[in-house]
Amino acid sequence: GSRRALVHLSFPPLLSLMSFGLLLFLDRLLLAHSSLEASPAAAHAGASVQFLQFWSMATVCIAEIFVGRYNGAGKLEKMGAPVWQMIWLSLATCLVYVPIGCLAGPYLFSSDSAQDLEIPFFAILTCFLPFSALAAAISSFYIGRGRLIFITFVMLGGNALNILLDWILIFGVSPWIPSYGMKGAAYGTAIA
Repeated sequence: GSRRALVHLSFPPLLSLMSFGLLLFLDRLLLAHSSLEASPAAAHAGASVQFLQFWSMATVCIAEIFVGRYNGAGKLEKMGAPVWQMIWLSLATCLVYVPIGCLAGPYLFSSDSAQDLEIPFFAILTCFLPFSALAAAISSFYIGRGRLIFITFVMLGGNALNILLDWILIFGVSPWIPSYGMKGAAYGTAIA
C-alpha cells in the first residue's frame, strides 16, 4: 500500500505502453540526420500508427489483472488462460491491421506533400502492430506475477535493438546493406 510499491508495480506497464512511443521518437531522431522531410513525415505517420495501436495494447494489458489475481490467490494453474486469450486476440488483430496498413495510407496522407514517405512508413508499422500487442500480452504474464525487472530489461533491450537496426537500415552499411531511409526506420522499429 505504499507509494514505493505503487511505483514498483506501475513502472513496467507504463514502460511497456511508452516503449512504442520511444521507438518512434528514436526513429525521428535518427531520420532527422538523413533528411529534412523524413523526421516530420515520421512524426505524422507515427502518430496515426500510435492511435491505431492504443486500443489493442490497452485491451491485452487487461490480462495483467487476471494473472495478478490468480497469482495472489494461489491459483497458478489458471494464470495462463487470460494470457492465451490475449495472445489469440493479438494475432486476430491481423485481420484489422493488415488491411488498414495496406489500404488506408493513401487516404490518410493524400493531401500531404510528404505522402511518398508517410504511406510506406505507416503501412509497414501498421502491418506489424499485431506483434506489439502480442508482446504486451506476453508481458502481462510476467507483470501479473511481479517479474517487473525482467520486463523492464526486455523493453530497454528492445529500444537498444531499435537504435542499432535503425542506424543500420536508415543509413546503410556500405557495401553490404543499402540505405533504406524511412522504410529502414519502419522495419527497424517493427523488428525491435
